Amino acid sequence: MRLRGLAFVGALTLLALLVTGTLVGPDRAAQMAAQDGAVVAAYTDHDAIWIDGNSDFLSQAAAESWDGNGTASNPIIIEGYRITDSTTQCIRLWNVDLFWIIRNCLLEGGPPYVCGLWAVNISNGEFSGNVIRDRHSGILAYGGSVNCNFTGNQVYDNTANAFEGQGGMLNCIISDNVFHDNFGANLWITGGYTNTLISDNTITDGTYGINAAGGIGSVVHHNTISETEMDGLMVLSSSNMAITENTVTCCGGQGILVSGGNFIVESNTVADSSEIGIRVASGGFHVIQNNTVTNSTEYGLSLSPTTDNATVTKNSFINNSDGCQIEDDGEDNVFYFNHYSDWTAPDLNADNVVDEPYLLDGDAANQDRYPLVDIDGPTIPTATGNTVTGSTTEGTGGSMDLVPFVAVGAIVILVIVAVFLKRGR
Repeated sequence: MRLRGLAFVGALTLLALLVTGTLVGPDRAAQMAAQDGAVVAAYTDHDAIWIDGNSDFLSQAAAESWDGNGTASNPIIIEGYRITDSTTQCIRLWNVDLFWIIRNCLLEGGPPYVCGLWAVNISNGEFSGNVIRDRHSGILAYGGSVNCNFTGNQVYDNTANAFEGQGGMLNCIISDNVFHDNFGANLWITGGYTNTLISDNTITDGTYGINAAGGIGSVVHHNTISETEMDGLMVLSSSNMAITENTVTCCGGQGILVSGGNFIVESNTVADSSEIGIRVASGGFHVIQNNTVTNSTEYGLSLSPTTDNATVTKNSFINNSDGCQIEDDGEDNVFYFNHYSDWTAPDLNADNVVDEPYLLDGDAANQDRYPLVDIDGPTIPTATGNTVTGSTTEGTGGSMDLVPFVAVGAIVILVIVAVFLKRGR
């Protein structure tokens, strides 16, 4: 493990990989299939590990003959242990800013269900490839986590949350984990997180999928969430966020719920939500584009009274609710070039724009003046200068400002740069 700065070009390359889908995690289905097989075979039994401070860490490392000296180029490595003490935390790591790796351990237990990993005020760490089951919260990161990666872990059958972050996270990565059948939120963050990437996690069952509050300049990308009892993906009281390419299905509440300001919600797939597909609870200047929302019991998209200046474009809304698929109770929100399964004709001039606007529910009395017959149609109107010109058929005149897209593009690039201009391992 080592720190390395990525150049701006490298960050843009990562952005391109994220957008195209080239950058993906390991086969998460295979992880889930393997977890109950030979999961215990390769471990060495060990007592609970408690570490408080750098000096204590170095002392225990020497006594246990753990590899590494705590530097960036030679981190201390704890690996291959099976810890089953159910009366205390399996691993307690406090007040450490050495460089460290905890990997390929099995942390399991039973009543009275104490946390698997309890990390307080930690930096410069990697927690990877571990299995945590039958604990309270599987991973509890408390009191600040800086430059830490939590990746490739399997956390399941715990009585609280799979991952619980409290007290702030900075420059962290939570990726390629499998969380399922945890009683609480599978991934719960409160107290804020900045320049943090949450990506490629597979989350099934439990009360919530992802419930993350207080985010700034962070990315929630390419997670798969299904069959939660309540909301699937919640990003609340946050700003300058990118929520992209997530798949959220069969959730008992809302599919995606966001609040705050300056979000980009793009290229997500939301299906079979028991309530609203995508709900924007507050904030201004969001861009919601290229999403597919199907079979929501209530609206496919709902904008609250405290939502303003949102741009909603190039989304597909298919078979949501029993009537209108969109609710807009906000102010100055703009809808155009969206596809609605209940509004695909007439298109007399065959320009792929329905000749009549799609009228939205809600107090805003808003409309989409350019509803698309087919989201993948060959003749979607194109941009000219600083405006987008739509059909000239009666009832659909006018133009749309492209400035929000320029601003959102800048936000996405800055977010990706902020996340990846940090160490790689």
